[in-house]
Parts: sequence; structure tokens; C-alpha cells
Amino acid sequence: MAHAPADQLLPPPPAPDDLAAIVYTSGTTGKPKGVMLTHANVIADVKAVMQRISPVASDVFLSFLPLSHTFERTGGYYLPIASGSCVAYARSVALIAQDLMIVKPTILVSVPRIYERVHAKLLEVLSASSFKMQLFQAAQSVGWTRFCAGQGLPAPKDDADHKNNGGWMRILPGRFCARSWPSPCLRNSVAACALP
Repeated sequence: MAHAPADQLLPPPPAPDDLAAIVYTSGTTGKPKGVMLTHANVIADVKAVMQRISPVASDVFLSFLPLSHTFERTGGYYLPIASGSCVAYARSVALIAQDLMIVKPTILVSVPRIYERVHAKLLEVLSASSFKMQLFQAAQSVGWTRFCAGQGLPAPKDDADHKNNGGWMRILPGRFCARSWPSPCLRNSVAACALP
């Protein structure tokens, strides 16, 4: 529109019921289906997410899930746009650890499998030293207690109860906000471990 005449009117904005996107399901439970989302659908999703996560313009997202994934589209695309935040796109899943160190995101939207990979790699690296493993478990316990308090959740009774209820992996999938990581050392540890 930079070359459009000054007297040319802009097209009207979309109405809430106008089609905004067609998102296709993976087909894991049957044939893939196209889901038609209106502008009102997208805005409702973003408003719902913003009730739980409040990104600000200074936040930096690191995006690595495909934008065709509806979770990534909402949490890693529409949400940053709505909050005026910056989005950096990872080079690949294999390079996430490096990209975390380079980009230093404040918000990372992910799925459980990525957390499982990070956790498994941390345990693999730390298991070589009982001292490091104990230190990690102590930091995780303190971090988990702080996370629960910050989320208004009941404090964990003890470490056994924490593990039996799925630990931090159970609460965080769906959003992984660096400001509320359960263990202060986890943020730095992720960078030290190359994901498998």
C-alpha cells in the first residue's frame, strides 16, 4: 500500500464472524479435518490465554513448533502479536538448546515431549555425580514449592508425593514461562545440555 494513492480507502476490517484461518487436525483419531476459525474464535482464545499468562512488549518468545499446530499458532503467534512481544523462530528442534542460549527467551511455549527430553537429558548428565543430582533435586524442590505458591496451588507435602503426582512435568505442559520455571537451575541447565 506504500504506492497506493493517498485518496484510496483501506478495505474494511474483518467482522468477528469472518473466517480467519483453517487449521487442520493431525488425523491421529481419524481422517484429518479442517477447522474453520473466525476472528472471534482467535480473539477469544487469546483473551483466555492472557488470563493465565500476561506477556508484555519486552517479552521474547522462542517458537519451534509448526505454526500449523493450533497450540503454537495461539500461544506462539497470536499471543505475542496481541501483547506486542517479539517472536524468534528456532532453527530446528535439534538446535533448541543453542537457540535458548542465543535468544534468551522469557517465554517458551511447548508440548510435553520437549519437557520430557529436557528432563531426561538433565538426569542423564547429572546422574554421573551424586552431589550434582542432590543439588538439582534440592533446587527443584525449592523451585517447585515457589511455583506452587505463585500459582495458588497447595504446597507439596514431600518429595515422594511430588513424584507420585507427576512432578513439575504434570503442571507445566502447555506453557513454559521462563519466569516461573520450577527450578532456578533448570534455565541454566537446559543450555548446558544438548537435547537428544
